[in-house]
Amino acid sequence: MKKNLSKLEAFFRMGLGCLMFYFFMLGGPVWNVVGVYLMLSASFRFCALYYYLGNRAS
Repeated sequence: MKKNLSKLEAFFRMGLGCLMFYFFMLGGPVWNVVGVYLMLSASFRFCALYYYLGNRAS
């Protein structure tokens, strides 16, 4: 799979994903599980939503 996230965007996704998942673990709203997707997309530097919507950032 081709990378479609820049290093900067992956960095911010990882930070936001960690925060969201942390708040979920503390008893926050269920939608904070989205943080797991953000962390995974940051670690692989591939976003499936970008791929299917046609955004080819580099």
